[in-house]
Amino acid sequence: MLTWSRRTSQPAHAGKFCTQKSVVVPKDRLGLKFKQKFQYMKPEWARMHFAGRSSIEGFNGTFKKVHGFGDPDKVPVRGYAAKYLAAAMMVVASNGRLVKNFYEETPEQREAKFEKAKKRRAGSWSEAMHDAEFWNKQATSVLMDDTEDPAD
Repeated sequence: MLTWSRRTSQPAHAGKFCTQKSVVVPKDRLGLKFKQKFQYMKPEWARMHFAGRSSIEGFNGTFKKVHGFGDPDKVPVRGYAAKYLAAAMMVVASNGRLVKNFYEETPEQREAKFEKAKKRRAGSWSEAMHDAEFWNKQATSVLMDDTEDPAD
């Protein structure tokens, strides 16, 4: 049984790890964010980051809509273990469906889908959203607004 301290809203047995107020990062670890393959917000980074994210979000949407995982009435199981097992079986079924569809598609159909997506992306809002200059201007304008004297 857990007991909670009224003052801190933390378990009475919480150790230093759970109750510390700050974290110290060693100096040799500070530059790790700059060691990624592509520089943050550059076009190469955006292509890599958003392509992967888009694929995952698309799969999640399909998983929820087609297989009904987002609807509790379509997955009538109780308990975490049963829910995890149902989710695993649904992921296997969804992956199987994707592989089956891939092998049933002709190269011409795949190329047509690719061209359609390419046209949709060309000149779209996503280019502006992933443009580093655009975001630098936005950040500068926000900083300028924040530093203005409200009395003026």
